[in-house]
Amino acid sequence: MVWGSPIFPDKVGRYRDYYFKRIADFFGIEYTTGDYTFKYGFKSLGEGVKTSPDVEIEYPEQIRIGDHIQLRKGVVLQPHKKYKLSIGDYTGINPFVCIYGRVPIGKYVMIAPHVIIAGGNHAFEDTETPMIMQSKSTNEWVIIDDDVWIGANAVILDGVYIGNGAIGEAGPVVTKSVESYDIVARNPSVKINQRKGRK
Repeated sequence: MVWGSPIFPDKVGRYRDYYFKRIADFFGIEYTTGDYTFKYGFKSLGEGVKTSPDVEIEYPEQIRIGDHIQLRKGVVLQPHKKYKLSIGDYTGINPFVCIYGRVPIGKYVMIAPHVIIAGGNHAFEDTETPMIMQSKSTNEWVIIDDDVWIGANAVILDGVYIGNGAIGEAGPVVTKSVESYDIVARNPSVKINQRKGRK
């Protein structure tokens, strides 16, 4: 094999679109301009959805995706096999965000890089059985309302509701619900302010 051939090109970008398109067609994916748009397998899928090729998705049949969603590099969507995950219109999910369990996300939501949203937890009551062997407890949701901004490296744990227009600054561990238009920060998160000018 000679370097610079169509199989191992010396200028990868020259052949990237060709090979990505071939791979995308094989897996039932529509490929355009360096992004992937998935076509099959979801509970529902809106228009104008763009995602990087290394997004990890499990149980797509349990996922509803709205219109004009962006899923960036390294995003993980992992609903429980019995419970749904949904993402509302015009929501942007930035690199290396992990979303687990039952998590309905509203419209116009901004999620910064390296956020973890855990809509569920592990059972640990049985001390005779290793925790990894116990079933996951998925009784709680994480609910994220419309027009929410979640800062980088935030961790949102199960049972939390984040109200409309709320902001989570970078880095908080959110264990309690956040009211609409509140701004939370620090670790664990505390309310530090409220957005002004709302009716």
